Amino acid sequence: MRRNRFVLAAAGGALALSGELSTQAMAADAGDVAVLAPQTFKNAGTGRCLDDSDRGLRTAGCHGGTTQHWS
Repeated sequence: MRRNRFVLAAAGGALALSGELSTQAMAADAGDVAVLAPQTFKNAGTGRCLDDSDRGLRTAGCHGGTTQHWS
């Protein structure tokens, strides 16, 4: 995915401070390589998800689109 892992770590930390951080992830074993499903980060306090759309990095209503999938 095009998202920078550093930005994800910083934004995830901000979400963790403002509310409970929940993720949806599953791992599948592909030989020696673990393949992780995209994760969604939802703020339990606001119910909003981390989003990186054309409006920039922000929280937005959760819709399950690709702008809210993180790897």
